[in-house]
Amino acid sequence: KGKEPNRVITLVKRGEGANEPAAVQFKRELAELMKEKSILPEQPDIVKLGRPGWKERYYANKFPELTNEKQRAHVAYKFAEGLCWVMRYYYDGCASWKWF
Repeated sequence: KGKEPNRVITLVKRGEGANEPAAVQFKRELAELMKEKSILPEQPDIVKLGRPGWKERYYANKFPELTNEKQRAHVAYKFAEGLCWVMRYYYDGCASWKWF
């Protein structure tokens, strides 16, 4: 004990969140953080869907290694084949684990 045993120190918070319970403050700060993290930076519209040349811009941006229509058609075919496999899996069970 010091020289003044009856002395009381009081902590007073000021500003945002002053004197709110810790749980309330945590929830508020978490909500603010989640909102901040959910905002994505603005992305430029490279493809410009609907404007002349959109298909070439799409493939150049998303699949730069596909240089001709034959390669693009092959990718489209394999995509459709994969969709068929998924549909068959959900309706009939696994058709082939080797294919997957």
